[in-house]
Amino acid sequence: MKYQYNFVTKKEFEPAHTTSLSLINDLQDLLRPNYKMDRLVTGSGKTKLVTKNVNGYFDIDWNLVITYDINNEFSASHIRKSIFNNLQSLCDKYKYYDKQGNSYYFDKPKNHKRSIYINCYNENNELCFRVDIAIYVYDSKWKPYILILDKNNSQKYIWNPDAEDVYYIDEKITEIKKNDDKRIWDNFRKEYLKRKYAVLRKNNQDNIRSISILRDMLKNGW
Repeated sequence: MKYQYNFVTKKEFEPAHTTSLSLINDLQDLLRPNYKMDRLVTGSGKTKLVTKNVNGYFDIDWNLVITYDINNEFSASHIRKSIFNNLQSLCDKYKYYDKQGNSYYFDKPKNHKRSIYINCYNENNELCFRVDIAIYVYDSKWKPYILILDKNNSQKYIWNPDAEDVYYIDEKITEIKKNDDKRIWDNFRKEYLKRKYAVLRKNNQDNIRSISILRDMLKNGW
């Protein structure tokens, strides 16, 4: 079955988390003192629902939340350019290692309309996983805005209100996991796989945002 999904094991996920975290930490160091940011694994990586299809690789999603701009401008285009260029510099220069000492290298970052993604390969030049980085700011009422490509101007980035609030999703997933009846969490995982496969078949593409599926399940019932 071409689009069948399976959950990624802890052993498979650990190198992706370790190496991508090292990359993000290096990025934070390069951006100081002009910018400060919080970083967090989100979506399926945060909720232990990472999946892979028969191609074998999977995504790990990171959110970078900009908390400080030395000029206090929070310019979308300038922030995007700074992050992209510094990521490109890191990917060109360095290898990264997991806890077992295995080496990995990141390909050049690529732009997506609402994120930056980077393919990661092992020592045998096999694609292992993809890092997907979204950039956010929050207003004074803790409303999230995501940095996206302006649909009316392909050379411009803007801050756009984002419905996929990761904090809401994390809280709801935590509530489910805390239930004494462990079958509820098991059933949730099974339903998640089922819906992801159904959505992918309908759209006939392998770039479905897992966080969108989780949000719909949690808000509309499952």
